[in-house]
Amino acid sequence: MFQLNTHIIPFACSLIPLTVGIYFARKYFNGPTVSEKLLKSSDLTGKIVIVTGASAGGIGFETSKVLHRLGATVVLAVRNQLAGDKAKELIEKENGNSDKLIVMLIDLADLASVKKFTELFMSKFNQLDILINNAGIMSIYGTTKQGVELLFGSNHLGHFLLTHLLLNLLKKSKDGRIINLTSVSANSNLEFIEKYANFELESLIGDCKTSHPNNFALYRRSKLANILFSKKLSRELALDSSNLVQCYSNHPGTVKSNMGKHMPLLFRLCTKIFLFPILALVLKSTYQGAQTTIHLALSNKKDLKSGNYYADCQEKVGSI
Repeated sequence: MFQLNTHIIPFACSLIPLTVGIYFARKYFNGPTVSEKLLKSSDLTGKIVIVTGASAGGIGFETSKVLHRLGATVVLAVRNQLAGDKAKELIEKENGNSDKLIVMLIDLADLASVKKFTELFMSKFNQLDILINNAGIMSIYGTTKQGVELLFGSNHLGHFLLTHLLLNLLKKSKDGRIINLTSVSANSNLEFIEKYANFELESLIGDCKTSHPNNFALYRRSKLANILFSKKLSRELALDSSNLVQCYSNHPGTVKSNMGKHMPLLFRLCTKIFLFPILALVLKSTYQGAQTTIHLALSNKKDLKSGNYYADCQEKVGSI
């Protein structure tokens, strides 16, 4: 007759609290998802949406997929044609083929490209309902085509110009929304703001290697600019009593995406080898990272506050 090893039962029992702990830890770090009620009641038929950085493997891709499924015409604004075509193919494979997915090229690190994108967009469409400034880069030194520090230029300045050039079109919509993806890393202490959050022109020119030996500070600066831009734009829009456009900033969470591809190879290898158990526990998937963006795109605007900062599908009071 089979004899159960007496050591197995205590060991198996010890795994129960560990398993339960891992489950609830994952639930916590994943954050909430958009309610099924909101998804089922949302019909975006007839609405036009632009999502920057909509390539497969990112938050913008997951956002685009959901909004397209709900009936929106979604412009996948990407830097690479092949990446855009692949994203379109994958979305149509899941949602079904349609003429409501359009790939358009934009290089946010080149203001001339941004201007060209808006001109082409306005030649194709006479409306815009939701602009999602999702694209972002990190952990890389360089400059834009205009000589501006790359992270600030691409993450903020490119989106700033894009928004400015499309704002009149957004104002024509009864449901105009601007969603700027940012990062909790921008909500930093006063020391960081005093030391690094300098928006003087001379501090933005060149690759800033000398002034910012840790380029994560450059990323944080660009994300702080996104938040401040959302607040300032919201205040400016509020001066017009006829304005219906709202603007929000949004932290998606710590997400396992392709955004860290520019990090040094050795750093990425060490992270995968030594930190994998921790990262597997705390990192969100790109779908989970898209939840707050989707929440802001679908929720009744009466339930949202223009200019404010959101994370985990809710407003974060007390943030910058």
